[in-house]
Amino acid sequence: MRRTLKLALPVAFTYLGIMLMPTVDLIVVGKLGAEAVGGLGLGGAMFAWVMVTGLGFLYGMDFPASYAIGE
Repeated sequence: MRRTLKLALPVAFTYLGIMLMPTVDLIVVGKLGAEAVGGLGLGGAMFAWVMVTGLGFLYGMDFPASYAIGE
C-alpha cells in the first residue's frame, strides 16, 4: 500500500493542480475586466482542447509501449 501511495500521490497532486489552474487564472485576471475574462475563457477552451487531444494520444500509446517493453 505504501508503494502505491508513493506513486499515486504525485499524480493526484498533478491533477489537482490542473483543475485549480483555471480558478487561479480567473482570480488573477478577474480584476482586469470582462474582456480579459472573456479572453481567458477562449484561451482556456483552446488549452483544454490541446490538452485532451495530447492526453488521448498519450493514453493511446500505453498498450503499444508496454507491449514493446515487455518483448
